Amino acid sequence: MRGLNTFNSEQNLTLDLLEAEKTLDVNETAKKLSVSTATIRNWVKLGRIKKINTSGKKLLFEEHEVEKLLSDIITGKSDKLTKRRNKKAIKGLNLYADYIEDDGKNILIGSELVKKDSALYTAIHTDLHTDTYPDQDPNQDQYPDPYPEKNIRILIATLALKLYLQSAKLPYISLQVFIAQNKNDCISKLLRELLHNIDISQLGTYQNVPTPTFIPYQDFLGFIYISVSSISYRKSTGSYFTPINIVNKLLDSVKASTQFNNGNIIDLCCGTGNFLLASLKRGASIERLYGNDIDEISVSIAKLNLCINGINNINTLNEHIRKVDSLLNRDTRKYDLVIGNPPWGYVYSETEINKLLNSYKTASKKGSESYDLFMELSLNIINQNGLIAYVLPEAILNVKAHQKIRCFIKNTSSIKFVSYIGNPFTGVACPCILIVLKKDGEGSTIGCNIETNNLRFTINKNRDLSEEYWNFDLSDEDVDCLEKLTNVKNGFTLKNQADFALGIVTGANKKYISNTKNPQNEMILKGSNLHKYYFDNSNSYIHFVPNTFQQVAPIEMYRAKEKLIYRFICEAPVFSYDANQTLSLNSANILIPHVTGISMKYILAILNSRTITYWCRKKYNSVKLLRSHIEEIPFPTPSSEEQNTIVKLVDNLLSLENHCTLDKTTLYNEIEEHVMRLYNLNNSEKEIINSFSSQFDSFLK
Repeated sequence: MRGLNTFNSEQNLTLDLLEAEKTLDVNETAKKLSVSTATIRNWVKLGRIKKINTSGKKLLFEEHEVEKLLSDIITGKSDKLTKRRNKKAIKGLNLYADYIEDDGKNILIGSELVKKDSALYTAIHTDLHTDTYPDQDPNQDQYPDPYPEKNIRILIATLALKLYLQSAKLPYISLQVFIAQNKNDCISKLLRELLHNIDISQLGTYQNVPTPTFIPYQDFLGFIYISVSSISYRKSTGSYFTPINIVNKLLDSVKASTQFNNGNIIDLCCGTGNFLLASLKRGASIERLYGNDIDEISVSIAKLNLCINGINNINTLNEHIRKVDSLLNRDTRKYDLVIGNPPWGYVYSETEINKLLNSYKTASKKGSESYDLFMELSLNIINQNGLIAYVLPEAILNVKAHQKIRCFIKNTSSIKFVSYIGNPFTGVACPCILIVLKKDGEGSTIGCNIETNNLRFTINKNRDLSEEYWNFDLSDEDVDCLEKLTNVKNGFTLKNQADFALGIVTGANKKYISNTKNPQNEMILKGSNLHKYYFDNSNSYIHFVPNTFQQVAPIEMYRAKEKLIYRFICEAPVFSYDANQTLSLNSANILIPHVTGISMKYILAILNSRTITYWCRKKYNSVKLLRSHIEEIPFPTPSSEEQNTIVKLVDNLLSLENHCTLDKTTLYNEIEEHVMRLYNLNNSEKEIINSFSSQFDSFLK
């Protein structure tokens, strides 16, 4: 090795070790385990992962140790990632019963195929597991995947043929016999494409699976495919298959449009074709329908679905439904309507990122969100006045990382429809929206129809589409009220006038938190201990040794003479007053205002008011209370007399910590009257705020 004589003996030993065992640096390790580099460093500190001892500061890990840790996570031997809700670490099968209409029989067949205690599952896999797996790793479970790809292909082909024979009113024939006939009709070609040269002797594997009922335009094959496929594969590619009620709702929002009835329609990531089937059901012709996807089996199923529903021209199917990466192989054809549910959270390789950077304004070196890229692509491939109808995470409206795509939308399109649909995907906690855009270059919201859980209304006044934040869950009256609060006369904010700190992040609560008091430890608060104005004593205790924890704010923040502690996650702002130097975990963060001439208890009253609950919920529509949110809250500047009155009421309320809620509510209402007077609210505005915010009064307790 050139220059080896310049190293000392310790460095020589280190180099020998590195050459003998392939190593990974901290970035490579984080990428392999699908966590951040900060998490890797924390695991090293807590002894959860072993680093190689080298003379330098660089963190290195033995590759085989990292691979073993990843294997333990996937098989469930380690919970390091599953407890962190890392989606890529989840493995197994899941029944997606909401993917199709509940007809009873077809969903039951899917259930029997994924339930390990069902007679069908047992019979199938007892038979399958008599085979050997030549590529099997002897250190892994004997049968790690209940449905390997080959078996999935056979299962789907078996069911597809049964559905086709029903739809065509033909007598039953087994898959083996049907394929042996070597016909050249559409269904035969599609089945051979799916089976991918699997030996004909193996095609009887699933012949005893019950025959599903053919229901026109139902994606039963897709339902089976996603239910028997690995969850980890789907989540790593960002594939979240859309429940039929969401498909129907989205397409119903555009079915009356000229674009749907006369234009070319594409689903850029069509999966098994549920949006295409639903479009056919609503009268779209195959000549105007197109679909792309990167998953080969999904594309085969989409074509089979269309064939089963009467589209028997193989050339048309192959031209219109293609295995292609829509982002990296941009279509030259123009469309009038783009529909679907683009992938979320897809992890791009470095090579892919470089290609995307050359083609998309919303791409980023740090990692691009796939649905932002699909939105940009969609806006580029539709004709002027074309429509986009998408299912998307609600985050596209309000998360900073999506500012670029919000700007792109604002500059090219008007928003025609937004529906807040909550968490529609099985096993995925992610609030979503349906959104319809029109590429008209106007950036308008006038005439946009809004749907929430309990409200439906049309926006009649144009909204300011700031790049920073969009919230359409607001009536025109709400917008006027928020504007009045934001522009309160002689108002101030806490930006640059307050100190903020996170609660303690131990890195291992089970290790450091006790439910027993002893002479060495002290009480520590969680977010659940906090109420408006005061907090409950906690039964959690900690021995406060800052340098042993993962993350600790400056000690003076916890030990301040007085401070406000607030819930980081909550439906409404909840701030407690503390003058006892109490510690808190990171679900309970710290705010110390220092506004000249303004009492902390006055700040407390404004933050806990129904008025600011309304402002925060309507403006941010988030259960997380971020520092940036708090810094934007508008405070009215009180006179000395007004401030003294409110502070006295706060003192009275704090003194009632252990008294009945009725007394507290009386004082709370009195404080609210003063707060609303400071914001100069009229009776109508007071009614709007009270009727909305009173649902959160339980946090007063």
